[in-house]
Amino acid sequence: MSLEFERIFHQYDATEAVRDFSLTVAAGEVVCLVGPSGCGKSTILRLAAGLEALQSGRIIIEGRTVAGGGHDDAPEQRQVGLVFQDYALFPHLSVLENVMFGMREGREKDRRAAARTYLDRLSIANLQDSYPHSLSGGEQQRVALARALAAKPQVMLLDEPFSGLDINLRDRVREDTLKLLREAGTPVLLVTHDPEEAMSMADRIAVMRGGAVQQFGIPSEIYDQPNNKFVAEFFGNINELPCEVNGEYLVSRAGTFALQSDDQEEEQTIAFRNEAVTIVDGDCGVPATVDEARLLGPSVIVALSLAGGEKIQANIPSKTLPRIGEKVHIKIDSERVFVFSA
Repeated sequence: MSLEFERIFHQYDATEAVRDFSLTVAAGEVVCLVGPSGCGKSTILRLAAGLEALQSGRIIIEGRTVAGGGHDDAPEQRQVGLVFQDYALFPHLSVLENVMFGMREGREKDRRAAARTYLDRLSIANLQDSYPHSLSGGEQQRVALARALAAKPQVMLLDEPFSGLDINLRDRVREDTLKLLREAGTPVLLVTHDPEEAMSMADRIAVMRGGAVQQFGIPSEIYDQPNNKFVAEFFGNINELPCEVNGEYLVSRAGTFALQSDDQEEEQTIAFRNEAVTIVDGDCGVPATVDEARLLGPSVIVALSLAGGEKIQANIPSKTLPRIGEKVHIKIDSERVFVFSA
């Protein structure tokens, strides 16, 4: 089983929603599309499901072209499982009947037992006789997931499937859902605006902006080796400092770093995440002044001023809580520095 997109272009009136989009989701793989609102993520899902007519390119499911090249299979012919934000449960059916709706094979007794298994795996077996109007948003979301999984689709498409769950339940439902999908070997395309969710769930991540993919790779590549400033900032706060090229080195207020490429532009920008900054003992680092320190449970976020007035932030272990106005010395992990053209 696999899901492939080949050079997809799509627009609404004069607005280009998707531009030159190509991507493959392999069997048992979870690929996350992330990006800001309006970047084309949900359009890709709708095109794969057949809810939008493909304008250009090809969509292939399990080696068969379902859209493009003269083909345009109806949604029910594509064998995709679909969970959108609005859940789309049938109000006149019970929870159990909703889950059984897409199950076509086997005796009713067996289908009923299988549906109960999915409900149990998602911790909502006690709701099997309830109706959608009596459920919370999070409960409706899990019913929609169970219904999609129970149909045993060739491809699973998920649009913000965990956004309605509270923080304590979200991790468990994610884990249960992923386990069920991986057991089935189902290719999964997940849309989310939450970078943390993408990092925790995805085998690979496609970062989108303006309808196009900015970077596609495994989570560690996306986080530690961003292609550009947009990708870097999407996955968390970054500190930026101007620097100059001096021979084989980049010289900045936060220290001197080895030049990472053959790019010899005189002015560049270095960037680094908060966790790349450490406060060191003694005076072996770069002098800085503590402007603010806020406890965040296991860590402390520290706002710092460098000698030239430049502002940066650091995340340090909570066992250390610097005082406002304290003079400290910092060090930047050179392995976690990005370089962008100024």
